[in-house]
Amino acid sequence: MLLQTIMRILSVVSDISIVLPLIILYINRQYLTKELKILSIYVILLFIRNIIGLVYNFLYLKYNFYANTVFYYNLTNIVGFYLIAYLYILLLKDVFLKRLIYVFIVVFTIFTFFDIANGTLSINTPVFNKYSYLVSGILITILAFIHLFKILRELQTENILTYSYYWLSASFLLYFSSTFYMYLFVKNIISETRVNPMVLWQIDNVCFFILSIILSFVFKFSKNLNLINSN
Repeated sequence: MLLQTIMRILSVVSDISIVLPLIILYINRQYLTKELKILSIYVILLFIRNIIGLVYNFLYLKYNFYANTVFYYNLTNIVGFYLIAYLYILLLKDVFLKRLIYVFIVVFTIFTFFDIANGTLSINTPVFNKYSYLVSGILITILAFIHLFKILRELQTENILTYSYYWLSASFLLYFSSTFYMYLFVKNIISETRVNPMVLWQIDNVCFFILSIILSFVFKFSKNLNLINSN
């Protein structure tokens, strides 16, 4: 009982943490570049998804009303990938890399159709996307790594820790590479060790909390981008 209570608290804290980058985003809204405006849409999408999840959890605890929230996670995963892909189309200026991103979009879209055929975008589905999480995790991790490599190679700023785009790709690399392994092995772990799925879900909660913190740095240092671009 105590463990379940702790896990619920961690889940709530993780969901609420997305408010922090939203606040900093609002404070520094006048400094947002086109790329950060796309990121803002993604953050707002995560916020809406988390609010829906919190409302459903409240209804379940207060009135024993149960409804699946899996659909909202599946939809956010799909829409989020396209937003992030477009974000990297703007960030990566190399023609080859832009073409690579378009290939990634086509590959992801094909696997998304498989998920749609499996009914994971049904409003009452209890099943997470079978392919989209894994494919998006791999592709976004690759894009984040490529972008970070270019940042470190070109060094457009004296202090990389105050460079918004560094934190942007660092957050994606950390979150999507970490949760990719969770979605890849979670079924085997559950079947072999019989671990409570809620315990495994805390991996995502911790990673999401870290994602929210790092995204806050992205918006906090957004005003530095105008100085870099003007040089």
